[in-house]
Amino acid sequence: MPFYKKSYNKQQGVYYPRAVVQGKPVETETIAKDLAKISTVSNSDVQAVLGDIAGVMHTIFNTI
Repeated sequence: MPFYKKSYNKQQGVYYPRAVVQGKPVETETIAKDLAKISTVSNSDVQAVLGDIAGVMHTIFNTI
């Protein structure tokens, strides 16, 4: 389960959330298989989307 904690950036003088992993991390392949089971898309389709999500999030957060 994902959690976050507050981290302080001394240079900017602000707090920001930082992701914290508790327990064992889940592999992307496991998530893709589980999503494929409950949807109409294939395992490879889900893996393709999950593989590209980091780049998309980077682009979106840089435009905000």
